[in-house]
Amino acid sequence: PRLAALATRPSPSTGLSVQTSDDGVTWSNAVYIPQDASNTFHPKLDLALNSQGQASLTSTVNDLGSDTCGEPKLSRSTDLTQWSTCSPDSNRAGNISTSVTGAPKVLVSGNGKLYVAFRNKNPGGAGSVAPGIVVWHEP
Repeated sequence: PRLAALATRPSPSTGLSVQTSDDGVTWSNAVYIPQDASNTFHPKLDLALNSQGQASLTSTVNDLGSDTCGEPKLSRSTDLTQWSTCSPDSNRAGNISTSVTGAPKVLVSGNGKLYVAFRNKNPGGAGSVAPGIVVWHEP
């Protein structure tokens, strides 16, 4: 089993992951999942693993004023010990604004491709993603 959780102490909120290979008898030390600049993860996390054990985690953020990649956040790891965090599509990141009620979901399809679905609340503008349900997938 694998687990992703949000630790609210110490402040600010921090994403953590742990894993076990013996049905939960012992667990690894918690591993820090990096945030995007000074923003922190929002409590609604979603975790998916592919058939090779590579992990993907999605979340919105508590906006603390600094954001490099936009939303929603997609954290990825090939080994559950080293993580990277950004947006699934950094080309459109500035035009997407998710909400707490529109927490993103992540899944791996039968062909191994990653999908992220979320609600975009941004009213739009030139080159923006239209408001509503957005589904991003790996090419």
